[in-house]
Amino acid sequence: MHILVIPSAYPTEDAPLRSSFFKEQTIAVKKSGKKIGLIYSETRRVTGINKSTIVKNHFQITDNCEDEINTIRLHGWNILLMRNSFGVNLWVKQSIKLFKIYIKKYGLPDIIHVHCGLYGGLVGKYIKEEYNIPYIITEHLSIVMNHKMDNYHKKILREAYNSASALISVGSKLKKSMEVYTKINIVVIPNIVNTSVFNYVKSDMPRNFKFVSVSNLKLDKRVNLTIEAFSSEFKGEDVELIIIGDGPETNNLKMLCNKLEVENQVKFIGAIKRDIINEYLNKSSAFVLPSSFETFGVVYIEALACGLPIIATKCGGPEDFFEKYMGYLIEVDNVEALCKSMRSMIENYSDFNKEKISNYIKERFSEDVVVKKIDNIYTEVLNNKIT
Repeated sequence: MHILVIPSAYPTEDAPLRSSFFKEQTIAVKKSGKKIGLIYSETRRVTGINKSTIVKNHFQITDNCEDEINTIRLHGWNILLMRNSFGVNLWVKQSIKLFKIYIKKYGLPDIIHVHCGLYGGLVGKYIKEEYNIPYIITEHLSIVMNHKMDNYHKKILREAYNSASALISVGSKLKKSMEVYTKINIVVIPNIVNTSVFNYVKSDMPRNFKFVSVSNLKLDKRVNLTIEAFSSEFKGEDVELIIIGDGPETNNLKMLCNKLEVENQVKFIGAIKRDIINEYLNKSSAFVLPSSFETFGVVYIEALACGLPIIATKCGGPEDFFEKYMGYLIEVDNVEALCKSMRSMIENYSDFNKEKISNYIKERFSEDVVVKKIDNIYTEVLNNKIT
């Protein structure tokens, strides 16, 4: 079976952590014995253009074998803004160009697997109409879950969904939002967690209690609330907060720590490679992230896979997998509940069975489990059980 993946975003040299779970799923499907290819028209903010970056990325097309996946990229810039029809149409045309290059060298795929209806769904629709190749869409986008789109983008989504041969959502709440735009049946299949990397390692407890948080440091992750709750409950105590990630709120969060006088207890690690995040998780006591919305929440799953109890919010994704023995699930933007949960986490820490938590994740989110579900969709599409 020959699968061509068209992601809406994908790791690049300058952003190696971008949508890394798309890449991880693609690699996992490849391991199952499929022939896998990928095309990706990269976009970058024009504010990042300088002499050095334009030398590296000048709309050239490259064809490389990345992690045993034939990958064709266009190294471009977001010169027309992806939020309007000019930018979207340009990206679609660039992607179609990559598709034609791909099939000339590697042959026609049996199925197109698009990640996110905006905007790969339009590319999948074109390929289906021109080459009679079915496409499926796995939706991940929070703007779909929250309906934060104008009429133009809603129209695109309807076109992409209603021409697809199958639709997948990474979460139940996202599925309900997708149903607004289509009558096609939607299957929930979660993201993959690499449980060979993220796993429970029995070790001695750290000297002091360590909360850890991993995210893109944006407003919607509400890391500021974590810092405020941490300061309220543990200022001056032998408790640490480890913050992993980078983003537009980094400086504001550091200033907040200084203002609250907890800068010596809160450590900012910055963006790190995914294959070493587990090392920080395994040296921590508990995970906390009070996001305002998540379509899935892969960072929670990775922490749980390492056996860490978590503090999460009812923000869309965690409701699908959370069980009471895993920690605390609180309302969004409830600082009082966050404070109580963090304090309770320390006081009742011995109640949490790390091995039980980790095993639950392996049973539901490991590569073998998730790939088998995806493979069933591929097979049903090719057998015309899904039209």
